[in-house]
Amino acid sequence: MRSILPALALGAATLGVAGCGGGSAVPGAALDSFTTDELTAHVAVLAADSLGGRGPSSVGEDRTMAYLESQATALGAIIRDLRGY
Repeated sequence: MRSILPALALGAATLGVAGCGGGSAVPGAALDSFTTDELTAHVAVLAADSLGGRGPSSVGEDRTMAYLESQATALGAIIRDLRGY
């Protein structure tokens, strides 16, 4: 399963392109970087009752962040601890 980051990249690319009035190849490339099935699978994980909600400082928040971090790490992102200064 691929990461949700291509979907996030699509959103960022779409906003960026909308703001600069051109570059229609960027959204096309972003759309080609993932499938509907992959996006659906990520949404299913993030919407699952097993995550236990998303409240601040909750178990659900910890589980959600762990999932997102694992997906970003799979793409080679370096995750910093953002819980302090």
